[in-house]
Amino acid sequence: MNKNKLIVLTLILLFGVLYCPATTIEINIFKKKKKTETTNDSTQVKKNKYDEFFKGEHETVNGMFTIHKMKGKLYFEMPVELFGCEMLIGSTVTEISDNSDAIIGSKPVAPLHVYFTKTDTYVQLRQINARYITMNQNIDQALEKSKIGVILKNAKIEVYNNDSTKVVFEMTDFFVSDNKKMTTFDENSLNGSYERNAIFKNDCSYLT
Repeated sequence: MNKNKLIVLTLILLFGVLYCPATTIEINIFKKKKKTETTNDSTQVKKNKYDEFFKGEHETVNGMFTIHKMKGKLYFEMPVELFGCEMLIGSTVTEISDNSDAIIGSKPVAPLHVYFTKTDTYVQLRQINARYITMNQNIDQALEKSKIGVILKNAKIEVYNNDSTKVVFEMTDFFVSDNKKMTTFDENSLNGSYERNAIFKNDCSYLT
């Protein structure tokens, strides 16, 4: 079965602006210059790592996330300011070999309510548990400890972009795998009333 998946990401952000007045102190001019040179060297190293990582032929799509397809793998380049923000990720059928299993344009499963977190070396895709809601702040704080986001994907950080404002990590096997949370088999399709045993074949699957 030929299936393509579309990532749907929705996000509401609140932006704040921090104003810092510029100050010049003549007595520290050489110290500041030396610090600037060190920063430039550090930036150059990061630039080299980022450019080296993407030096090969690859396709890029810009958006809220920058998405790269390189050597058959899918990479997310995610702004650090989006970590912790709630989003939706879902799949939509765009082509299929048998429309009795799903209809073009349909979403076989509900979008996942998720957010991203990160450590020093890994990025976690977490599913939000929103089954329990209360207007009491104390109860809400207690519930937060009892419904932390389930980790759906733990991806190694490959590299930061040149100014360290974005993180690059691989997400291939989350979309090209036997992921039931992103299945394209629709329960409401013609064959939905039958018991279906689907087997994912990695050698017959690819990114487009």
